[in-house]
Amino acid sequence: WSGTRPTANASKTDGPLAAETWLEAVRQGRTFVTNGPAIELTVGEALPGEELLLAEPGEVRVSGRVRFDPDRDAVAAIELIRGGEVAARVEAPARAGEIRLETTLAIDGVVPRDAAERIVAVETWDRRGFQKEGIAALRQAAGDDRPRIFVICETGSDDDQDLERLIRGVIPGERADRVRVELSNLGDRVGLRELIQDASLSDQLTVIIAADGPPARYDVAAIDRALAEIDHLGFQPKQRLLRPAAQACAVRPLTAESPLQPGVEPQAPLRTQVIVDRLPQSLPAQFRFKVRPRLEQVEVVRSRPPVRSWRSDSLTRLTPPKPIHARQPQWRVHLAGFRDDPPGLAARAIAEAGLIMGYDVRSLHDPTPIGAGRRAWAQVLYTNPRPGEAPPAVALTMPYGQADLLLGLDSQETLRAIGPDVSLRVASADRTGVVVNIGRFGEESESEPARAAREQLAASLRV
Repeated sequence: WSGTRPTANASKTDGPLAAETWLEAVRQGRTFVTNGPAIELTVGEALPGEELLLAEPGEVRVSGRVRFDPDRDAVAAIELIRGGEVAARVEAPARAGEIRLETTLAIDGVVPRDAAERIVAVETWDRRGFQKEGIAALRQAAGDDRPRIFVICETGSDDDQDLERLIRGVIPGERADRVRVELSNLGDRVGLRELIQDASLSDQLTVIIAADGPPARYDVAAIDRALAEIDHLGFQPKQRLLRPAAQACAVRPLTAESPLQPGVEPQAPLRTQVIVDRLPQSLPAQFRFKVRPRLEQVEVVRSRPPVRSWRSDSLTRLTPPKPIHARQPQWRVHLAGFRDDPPGLAARAIAEAGLIMGYDVRSLHDPTPIGAGRRAWAQVLYTNPRPGEAPPAVALTMPYGQADLLLGLDSQETLRAIGPDVSLRVASADRTGVVVNIGRFGEESESEPARAAREQLAASLRV
């Protein structure tokens, strides 16, 4: 085992524990893999491996519990993940051997026609992959009478070819009435989800073209090009500010609510969007509608660089830095989040500085995209071998708590670098110097999880 703890498969069986009942529990999904902690979960009355069917959209109660040995298991919290996002989280009390999670989830799904027998195949493509291999698959699907959905994300290509015209052009004329092409945007997650739900109820072949922006939010190459332009200009030529209308500036105060009269045009232009919601028949026959602004978007276009006061010659120069690690045999820096081609601009600058100063420099990085134009992390190692000697054989991957400097660009990655997980933590209070960004990026919305992550990061670093 080499000092590591073994893992085990835990299952809930019906009746006495035996090989047959255990295998049946695994087949039904009533199982989990653990190296110590025990997990329990119920959704409504359903256990893991069971199916929960609702007659109509509503709320379900979710109960979770994890039990563990606090002296042996490093359990920090229990999280409920829904759609790839944290829906609920409960921190572990000090020295407690149990964490409980109780929450309610709103289920807004629509039960499709003949749900027990209906199967709809969904294929996802990026633009380059669809142009290379997806056209033949689309022709084949158009000749089939079964319902099918193609979701094509407008990422991964630099050409300006009209994808909608290309799709309509490759469909055989005698099958054109069976193919429906819809346009959506990856930034509108609710609209895209509703479009996929509607397509799953159709008997046609539905092709959904999901554009990325503008501005791009998921196409890392496009975001890198936009950031390179900003680096070249020295300023951001266009900024978009999106915020709730209740926070509109005092120069343009929010108007009071007033009834919307038939035939009267609103004072401000409204974005037209049709949303169909199924209402229970128990509602009264008459409705009352209110129209009011919900969001405000402001665009600022700059044609010249801003005037920077620090360019004045009257300012005193910064005091030259005093080296504090010059005599160390090793020096390590961890960059929590980076942009540009791996290992990132900052890591390349740090590595080049080390080479100029005569150090042996090595680097390691994880290029996984974690946000708009941002990748996971990079690490740089300085070693100072004696003249004529080869660099020492040291582990390139940063050991637990051994970072001399932590540069935190992304708040989530920075939390991992200072968190309790021994496989992720690189910083320690008595060794690591920290420079962290606790603000939000221009493309980030002020969502509750993002704000909570920044507040948690600020609290973690506060002395």
